[in-house]
Amino acid sequence: MRAAALANLSSAAREFGLSPAVASARIAALGKMLGARLGRA
Repeated sequence: MRAAALANLSSAAREFGLSPAVASARIAALGKMLGARLGRA
């Protein structure tokens, strides 16, 4: 995951042309689909 490589979700989001809020929402949706918490422990 690019955010892990950059250690910053905001920077990773900008690399992909997304706002940090959109990137966070997409990660939350993916986590919900997988039944797992993604991101910080």
